[in-house]
Amino acid sequence: MLDLSSCVEEVSMKLRRKAQEDEATREAIEREGLEKIAKNACLLIEGAKKWEETTSEFKRRGLYTEGDARPLNSVILAKEGTIEMTVGSSPGHRTRVNLNKMELRYYDSDRDVNWVMRKLFEDVGAKCEDDDEGVFCDISGLSEEDIINRLFPRIAAATSMDIRMNNRGEDWKESEPEIFDKCSDLSEREDFELCAVRELLKKMGSY
Repeated sequence: MLDLSSCVEEVSMKLRRKAQEDEATREAIEREGLEKIAKNACLLIEGAKKWEETTSEFKRRGLYTEGDARPLNSVILAKEGTIEMTVGSSPGHRTRVNLNKMELRYYDSDRDVNWVMRKLFEDVGAKCEDDDEGVFCDISGLSEEDIINRLFPRIAAATSMDIRMNNRGEDWKESEPEIFDKCSDLSEREDFELCAVRELLKKMGSY
């Protein structure tokens, strides 16, 4: 069970102070409620930490290109209950999670990558659709624990996924030979990538 009490208290105090001089913050508090905004902000902070931990593991294993790893970052918009994550070097390659609306949007023009990401998000229980612009998911059925400990780690898989798929498993063979062997009978590159990411998430305890 997540214990966010100290974080919620600290964020609430900051929001109260900001509301004294910022009309947009006052309006957001009136619309959404102080406790909801503070709690969602704390959930997003924890989610960002989990995403960063997972990206560090992918990078350590050589599963990212240096060019894709360099721009990775996240920005939390507390009033909107939203986090925006840059997940690669291509313009617009990002993920947005909105806890006020309980939605996730992953932006990418690669249909094969979008298919894999949709499957990964659906593994957690999200209801998703993918198209030429990315993946859209309703995450309203997920628990707070699943959002933090299972959904956010999956976002880390998006970085350099197109490169890994173009390399036909060679990155996995070098960094995770056991996972490569387990998934090597899958001939389609997207099926192999999905299998490999799932196995790595299991190994990390985030499946």
